[in-house]
Amino acid sequence: VFNRAWNAMLVDYKSKRIERIQLLAKTHDLLMLSNTNEIHFSFFNSKLIKEYGVSLYDLFKKVYLSNEMGFIKPDAEIYKQVLIEQNLMPETTLFIEDTKGKPEVGKAAIDRLIQKDGVCIVGGGISSSVTWAASRLAQKYKVPFLVNTASADKITEKGGDYIFRLNAPISEHHMALASFVKHVARVKTVAILYENTLFGQSQSQEFVERCRGLGLRVVIKESYEVGTTAFEQITKINGRKPDLFYMISSSIGTDPSMIVKQARELNLQAKLFVGGGAGFTLSKFQENAGSASDYVFAATLWTPSVQYPGASGYFNKFVAKYNEPTEYHGAQA
Repeated sequence: VFNRAWNAMLVDYKSKRIERIQLLAKTHDLLMLSNTNEIHFSFFNSKLIKEYGVSLYDLFKKVYLSNEMGFIKPDAEIYKQVLIEQNLMPETTLFIEDTKGKPEVGKAAIDRLIQKDGVCIVGGGISSSVTWAASRLAQKYKVPFLVNTASADKITEKGGDYIFRLNAPISEHHMALASFVKHVARVKTVAILYENTLFGQSQSQEFVERCRGLGLRVVIKESYEVGTTAFEQITKINGRKPDLFYMISSSIGTDPSMIVKQARELNLQAKLFVGGGAGFTLSKFQENAGSASDYVFAATLWTPSVQYPGASGYFNKFVAKYNEPTEYHGAQA
């Protein structure tokens, strides 16, 4: 009974991830380092064998388990053991830290990478809130930080001699949308629903300013907490009868699809539905939202048709290799 309850927290495998690992294993030596315990490992390895006919020992050159090593991540000793046994050099080894979308976790990860691991440069950052907090710490330690996805303007606006940006900031996200709204859609009133994060706050304010410049009237502006499942704000928005419903979500989860589904269920009569943020540009949005995603517009930072050398070639090679399309996050990487 205990084992069954203890294993209930484990989620299912994703077939695409298994396929990706198998593909990478053809050209790379893959290692697995996991914080786990004997009960969990026995369960999910047996589950993998039953569902896919392979074990974790088949997928990886070596499997390292915290319960067998006597240390857990992020203890530096567990990484050192792997480096020594595999004869790897820290200077040429890539460490990937997961911030879980929490600023305090991001700061702790940067502090560990710089203070303990001695990295000479840091890159990444999807969440603007996390990247803002993490980049300030990199600036303090005078270690270069390259932002490749987080888009809040303030990250690279002030006091950041060591902070650099690869991607376009939020202030430039609305340029294509502004042209579309002005010359094609011809709307007059706007309602904005945005996630209550640094990204959402920044983008909503930028869009308000953009609307002023276009002569559009923002009739209501509402925020919501990430992970919300009931968007009561939509009822208030519906009462204002906006021409344009602008939804801001950077979530790769279900937030974007839940918003459009509930808007359709409540029969929101906006003439134009527009999504702002990564959540509306990923294939998962259409998969999760189904027909509710029909006629929802979204501005993206990259497509295979952009007039840059190698853009379409990169896209075609990606699809040929991984059997699925990429989008602007892949291009930024």
